[in-house]
Amino acid sequence: MQAKEEFLKILDTVFFEDGFENITKLFEYDSDNSHKIELDIDGKLCGWVFYETKGQNKDDAAYETNDYMRNIVLDTVETKKTMGENDIYVSLIVVNPLFQKLGYGKRLIELLIDRNKDRDYLYLWADNTCNNRFYEQLKFENVRAFDTPYGYHTVVYRKKVSDLMGQQ
Repeated sequence: MQAKEEFLKILDTVFFEDGFENITKLFEYDSDNSHKIELDIDGKLCGWVFYETKGQNKDDAAYETNDYMRNIVLDTVETKKTMGENDIYVSLIVVNPLFQKLGYGKRLIELLIDRNKDRDYLYLWADNTCNNRFYEQLKFENVRAFDTPYGYHTVVYRKKVSDLMGQQ
């Protein structure tokens, strides 16, 4: 199975309530405009992280096809407003449900930090559909929280890259 097809299948199981059309758009939104790290264990895709820098510009309007995608675009824009020029932004981190609670989410963060040691902060957002506890356990700082007009409560998190390097 191709990586994209497998990725979409896993995303569909993680975000099943959001609808497959939304998941396909989300994949296109991130893969067209971001860097991707895949975590492969014994030939099995366990998870992915998409990330970018503040300066990377997406054609957000092309992806605003429904409220779900409009919410993602809004959260991304609001998160980037809090970032500095030498920060990185995690647009999506997903661990296959078959491999959750085994440390692979943390491993994806470690791989991301290994590739971005020269950066200042790692930023991400999580809404009420995400596993916020994961970021809190890694001691990410809650920078701001807001409600979107699309019915989601969003928290913007950040962590100093040097602090994450110390957790490895």
